[in-house]
Amino acid sequence: MLEARGVSKAFNRIPILDKVDFRLEPGQRLGVAGHNGSGKSTLLSIVAQVLAPDSGDVLYDGEPLSVKRSREAAILGFVPQDNSLLDDLTVKETLVFWRKIYGLPANGVFSPSSPAAMLGLDEIAGKRIALLSGGMQKRVSIAIALQRQPRLLLLDEALSPLDRRYRLALEEYMADFCRQGGSIIYCSHETAELAAFCNRILVLRRGRKAFDGPSGDLPADTGALDALLNP
Repeated sequence: MLEARGVSKAFNRIPILDKVDFRLEPGQRLGVAGHNGSGKSTLLSIVAQVLAPDSGDVLYDGEPLSVKRSREAAILGFVPQDNSLLDDLTVKETLVFWRKIYGLPANGVFSPSSPAAMLGLDEIAGKRIALLSGGMQKRVSIAIALQRQPRLLLLDEALSPLDRRYRLALEEYMADFCRQGGSIIYCSHETAELAAFCNRILVLRRGRKAFDGPSGDLPADTGALDALLNP
């Protein structure tokens, strides 16, 4: 189980997150909603340990996630909003590069059951990253995160850039991932998308928790939902 307790963060003394709490059980898909500037990406970056909170804790199975990851680095996979890839490498070179970092064998990168094959990257294996569209680069970023089969998957606006074919394939993969006990946090400003994909929703409003509950409990009325999202 993943748990955030009182997570706060400020930049240049401007509060971005203010004492945010949530829990994520195995098999759950948590959607984090909110308009731009609400703190969604900052919260995900803190869970991914890209950023450190100013205060508060992120725990996994009752102990600090940082301690857990020092023993089990593969526990977490993170797909940031921006594709941080090396432009001069090809798709295959990029995937092999990250497999070596993860301590995985270089062979089998495009095996039929691999995330790379599921996302159609074998078809563009020789293309340089710089020549790929934004959607193609996002597929590479997702495949990198999935290569080491994490138990916790963090996705920041990861589905919207994908073609329908790969979006459906990834949704099927993630449904099976959760059936096997994996957990997902997915950030988006599209609340309808989150409500359809996730079974729980956390709404942030100016860095504070405005809603945390089953996706079916979100207001169906557009006006009421807008009032929830907007300060």
